[in-house]
Amino acid sequence: MKKVGLYFGSFNPVHLGHVAIANYFAEAALFDEIWMVVSPHNPLKNAADLAPFEHRLEMVKLALEGTSGIKVCDVEQHLPTPSFTSQTMRHLKDEFPKFSFAIIIGEDSLVHFSKWKDDDFLMSHFDFYIFPRNISEENRMIVRSKYPNVHWMNAPLYDISSTAIRMAISRNESLEGLVAESVASYIVEHNLYQ
Repeated sequence: MKKVGLYFGSFNPVHLGHVAIANYFAEAALFDEIWMVVSPHNPLKNAADLAPFEHRLEMVKLALEGTSGIKVCDVEQHLPTPSFTSQTMRHLKDEFPKFSFAIIIGEDSLVHFSKWKDDDFLMSHFDFYIFPRNISEENRMIVRSKYPNVHWMNAPLYDISSTAIRMAISRNESLEGLVAESVASYIVEHNLYQ
Protein backbone atom coordinates (compact mmCIF):
# COMPACT_ATOMS: atom_id res chain seq x y z
CA MET A 1 0.00 0.00 0.00
CA LYS A 2 1.42 3.38 -1.02
CA LYS A 3 1.76 5.81 1.91
CA VAL A 4 1.09 9.44 1.04
CA GLY A 5 1.59 12.45 3.29
CA LEU A 6 -0.82 15.26 2.43
CA TYR A 7 0.48 18.74 3.11
CA PHE A 8 -2.52 21.08 2.80
CA GLY A 9 -2.26 24.82 2.33
CA SER A 10 -3.43 27.93 0.56
CA PHE A 11 0.22 28.51 -0.48
CA ASN A 12 -0.60 32.18 -1.01
CA PRO A 13 2.19 32.35 -2.12
CA VAL A 14 4.25 29.20 -1.62
CA HIS A 15 7.53 30.09 0.10
CA LEU A 16 10.84 28.45 0.91
CA GLY A 17 9.57 27.36 4.33
CA HIS A 18 6.73 25.37 2.73
CA VAL A 19 9.16 23.63 0.39
CA ALA A 20 11.62 22.96 3.22
CA ILE A 21 8.89 21.31 5.31
CA ALA A 22 7.80 19.18 2.34
CA ASN A 23 11.44 18.17 1.79
CA TYR A 24 11.84 17.36 5.49
CA PHE A 25 8.96 14.90 5.31
CA ALA A 26 10.13 13.49 1.97
CA GLU A 27 13.60 12.85 3.41
CA ALA A 28 12.22 11.41 6.68
CA ALA A 29 11.14 8.35 4.67
CA LEU A 30 7.81 8.15 6.47
CA PHE A 31 5.93 8.23 3.19
CA ASP A 32 6.33 7.05 -0.37
CA GLU A 33 5.23 10.47 -1.61
CA ILE A 34 4.34 13.91 -0.29
CA TRP A 35 1.46 15.69 -2.00
CA MET A 36 1.18 19.44 -1.54
CA VAL A 37 -2.58 19.97 -1.71
CA VAL A 38 -3.42 23.49 -2.89
CA SER A 39 -6.69 24.61 -1.31
CA PRO A 40 -8.94 26.88 -3.39
CA HIS A 41 -10.50 28.37 -0.25
CA ASN A 42 -9.73 27.45 3.33
CA PRO A 43 -13.02 28.15 5.19
CA LEU A 44 -11.06 29.66 8.09
CA LYS A 45 -9.37 32.25 5.83
CA ASN A 46 -10.62 35.32 3.96
CA ALA A 47 -11.11 34.44 0.28
CA ALA A 48 -10.52 38.09 -0.69
CA ASP A 49 -6.83 37.75 0.25
CA LEU A 50 -6.27 34.78 -2.07
CA ALA A 51 -4.58 34.93 -5.44
CA PRO A 52 -6.53 32.93 -8.05
CA PHE A 53 -6.18 29.18 -7.54
CA GLU A 54 -4.51 28.63 -10.94
CA HIS A 55 -1.71 31.06 -10.02
CA ARG A 56 -1.13 29.47 -6.63
CA LEU A 57 -1.06 26.00 -8.20
CA GLU A 58 1.45 27.13 -10.83
CA MET A 59 3.68 28.72 -8.19
CA VAL A 60 3.78 25.45 -6.22
CA LYS A 61 4.76 23.61 -9.42
CA LEU A 62 7.57 26.12 -9.96
CA ALA A 63 8.73 25.89 -6.34
CA LEU A 64 8.92 22.08 -6.54
CA GLU A 65 11.12 21.96 -9.64
CA GLY A 66 14.18 19.87 -8.87
CA THR A 67 12.67 18.17 -5.82
CA SER A 68 11.95 14.45 -5.62
CA GLY A 69 9.19 12.58 -3.85
CA ILE A 70 6.95 15.67 -3.72
CA LYS A 71 4.01 16.37 -6.02
CA VAL A 72 1.48 19.15 -6.35
CA CYS A 73 -2.15 18.05 -5.94
CA ASP A 74 -5.14 19.97 -7.34
CA VAL A 75 -7.86 17.61 -6.04
CA GLU A 76 -9.66 20.35 -4.13
CA GLN A 77 -10.12 22.34 -7.34
CA HIS A 78 -12.61 19.67 -8.40
CA LEU A 79 -14.55 19.56 -5.12
CA PRO A 80 -17.11 22.02 -3.72
CA THR A 81 -15.78 25.12 -1.95
CA PRO A 82 -15.00 26.08 0.69
CA SER A 83 -12.47 23.28 0.94
CA PHE A 84 -13.16 21.07 3.93
CA THR A 85 -10.33 18.65 4.68
CA SER A 86 -12.83 15.97 5.76
CA GLN A 87 -14.52 16.14 2.36
CA THR A 88 -11.17 15.91 0.58
CA MET A 89 -10.05 12.95 2.68
CA ARG A 90 -13.26 11.03 2.00
CA HIS A 91 -12.86 11.72 -1.73
CA LEU A 92 -9.22 10.58 -1.77
CA LYS A 93 -10.02 7.38 0.16
CA ASP A 94 -12.66 6.54 -2.47
CA GLU A 95 -10.47 7.57 -5.40
CA PHE A 96 -7.34 5.74 -4.19
CA PRO A 97 -8.50 2.75 -2.13
CA LYS A 98 -5.02 1.16 -2.17
CA PHE A 99 -3.33 4.29 -0.78
CA SER A 100 -2.82 5.13 2.88
CA PHE A 101 -3.14 8.87 3.59
CA ALA A 102 -1.86 10.95 6.50
CA ILE A 103 -2.19 14.68 7.13
CA ILE A 104 0.78 17.02 7.60
CA ILE A 105 0.01 20.32 9.34
CA GLY A 106 1.68 22.98 11.44
CA GLU A 107 1.00 23.05 15.15
CA ASP A 108 -0.68 26.46 14.72
CA SER A 109 -3.46 24.67 12.82
CA LEU A 110 -4.11 22.45 15.84
CA VAL A 111 -4.95 25.54 17.90
CA HIS A 112 -8.09 25.93 15.77
CA PHE A 113 -8.63 22.24 14.96
CA SER A 114 -11.92 22.04 16.88
CA LYS A 115 -13.35 24.49 14.30
CA TRP A 116 -12.62 22.08 11.44
CA LYS A 117 -15.61 20.33 9.92
CA ASP A 118 -15.78 16.69 11.14
CA ASP A 119 -12.65 17.12 13.26
CA ASP A 120 -13.45 13.95 15.24
CA PHE A 121 -13.73 11.93 12.03
CA LEU A 122 -10.36 13.23 10.82
CA MET A 123 -8.55 12.61 14.09
CA SER A 124 -9.96 9.08 14.44
CA HIS A 125 -9.39 7.94 10.83
CA PHE A 126 -6.05 9.49 9.85
CA ASP A 127 -2.58 9.91 11.27
CA PHE A 128 -1.48 13.52 11.79
CA TYR A 129 2.15 14.61 11.50
CA ILE A 130 2.72 17.96 13.18
CA PHE A 131 5.59 20.35 12.48
CA PRO A 132 6.51 23.31 14.72
CA ARG A 133 5.27 26.84 14.08
CA ASN A 134 5.62 30.11 15.92
CA ILE A 135 2.92 29.83 18.57
CA SER A 136 2.89 30.82 22.21
CA GLU A 137 4.22 28.35 24.75
CA GLU A 138 0.77 28.39 26.37
CA ASN A 139 -0.90 27.31 23.10
CA ARG A 140 1.83 24.73 22.54
CA MET A 141 1.13 23.12 25.91
CA ILE A 142 -2.64 23.18 25.26
CA VAL A 143 -2.45 21.47 21.87
CA ARG A 144 0.11 18.91 23.02
CA SER A 145 -2.10 17.90 25.94
CA LYS A 146 -5.27 17.92 23.81
CA TYR A 147 -3.82 15.85 20.94
CA PRO A 148 -1.38 13.37 22.48
CA ASN A 149 -1.90 10.74 19.77
CA VAL A 150 -0.57 12.77 16.86
CA HIS A 151 3.02 12.46 15.62
CA TRP A 152 5.03 15.46 16.80
CA MET A 153 7.93 15.94 14.38
CA ASN A 154 11.18 17.65 15.21
CA ALA A 155 11.19 19.56 11.93
CA PRO A 156 13.10 22.84 11.70
CA LEU A 157 11.13 25.99 12.49
CA TYR A 158 10.94 28.37 9.52
CA ASP A 159 10.03 31.93 10.40
CA ILE A 160 8.49 32.77 7.03
CA SER A 161 4.83 33.50 6.41
CA SER A 162 2.82 34.07 3.27
CA THR A 163 1.15 37.04 4.98
CA ALA A 164 4.52 38.73 5.55
CA ILE A 165 5.50 38.01 1.95
CA ARG A 166 2.31 39.63 0.63
CA MET A 167 3.04 42.67 2.80
CA ALA A 168 6.62 42.80 1.47
CA ILE A 169 5.28 42.72 -2.09
CA SER A 170 2.88 45.59 -1.35
CA ARG A 171 5.90 47.61 -0.13
CA ASN A 172 7.99 46.66 -3.20
CA GLU A 173 10.54 44.89 -0.98
CA SER A 174 12.85 42.12 -2.16
CA LEU A 175 11.63 38.52 -1.89
CA GLU A 176 15.16 37.11 -1.88
CA GLY A 177 15.45 34.29 0.64
CA LEU A 178 11.68 34.07 1.00
CA VAL A 179 10.46 32.45 -2.22
CA ALA A 180 12.11 30.59 -5.08
CA GLU A 181 13.43 32.87 -7.82
CA SER A 182 11.00 31.30 -10.28
CA VAL A 183 8.11 32.10 -7.93
CA ALA A 184 9.30 35.69 -7.45
CA SER A 185 9.46 36.11 -11.24
CA TYR A 186 5.98 34.62 -11.61
CA ILE A 187 4.57 37.03 -9.02
CA VAL A 188 6.06 40.01 -10.89
CA GLU A 189 5.02 38.72 -14.30
CA HIS A 190 1.39 38.27 -13.23
CA ASN A 191 1.27 41.34 -10.97
CA LEU A 192 0.10 39.32 -7.98
CA TYR A 193 -0.53 40.74 -4.48
CA GLN A 194 -0.36 44.37 -5.60
